[in-house]
Amino acid sequence: MDLDDESSDDEISIEEISKNDGPTALEIMHLLPTYDLKLAFPNLYLAYQGLCTMPASSASAERSFSKVKLIKTRLRSTMGQSRLESLLILSCERDKKINIEDAINTFGNSSSLLKKCLMYS
Repeated sequence: MDLDDESSDDEISIEEISKNDGPTALEIMHLLPTYDLKLAFPNLYLAYQGLCTMPASSASAERSFSKVKLIKTRLRSTMGQSRLESLLILSCERDKKINIEDAINTFGNSSSLLKKCLMYS
């Protein structure tokens, strides 16, 4: 028996397994409610939900921590939690382009009182 033949068989089987294009976690998560399995396996559904929402890397979390260092300096150490969260969101999402007219229209349409105030000012 030749050892090289056995190792090549193992390598081929590993390659075949890695080439297997089975369903993704997202596809399985969407199939569970389709076949009414979400109620039968609620923990499995939650596990797939968690798997699908996990980031591929920790870069976004690291970026958020570096923003906290920049925003929360010694001078601003007494800042409240809600203001800190708001400033972090503004800082992290500032590269997104926002149409000012759309923002005003959305803000104005959210309340009839706001709409009246915006129309008369």
